[in-house]
Amino acid sequence: MPRSRYDGAKAWLEEVRDEDGRTGYTHRGVRRIILSRGPREHPEALTAMGLLGGCLLDPNPANAKAAERLGAALPIWNMEHVDLYYWFLGTLALLWQDGPSGVRFLAWRSKLREVLLKHVPPDKSWEGLEPHLSEGGATYAVTMHALALQLPSKHVAVLRAASR
Repeated sequence: MPRSRYDGAKAWLEEVRDEDGRTGYTHRGVRRIILSRGPREHPEALTAMGLLGGCLLDPNPANAKAAERLGAALPIWNMEHVDLYYWFLGTLALLWQDGPSGVRFLAWRSKLREVLLKHVPPDKSWEGLEPHLSEGGATYAVTMHALALQLPSKHVAVLRAASR
């Protein structure tokens, strides 16, 4: 990809990022993601997405504020906070930002493992579990669980090498 496209993508992320590290959906401060059921506030998932995008575009990421936000918003299991999309993006973003031995990443991963391994629905129904289930169903839920739990792995190193 031509360097100008990378520079344009980096400029876009800067344009939609607030001073506190949060990333907007289309503009600074816009934290809604549009689903088939309508808009949903999704502030930290967008922050994770913006941090991950920045890490992929720059081999020396430096968005400490976004990483701090994610480190302070660890996965929580209750029906208002189950968000597999955010948890997967947050795992990848902190892994890329801090590395596999980073303090924030290790705290995140420990909490994520605790939450996901403790709360697999006994009937495997997944229905009503989290806001994106109507979009992707049980396949989405199982896949997001598996993807988040397998990080870090050698596959991330391959992705990192391929993105440079």
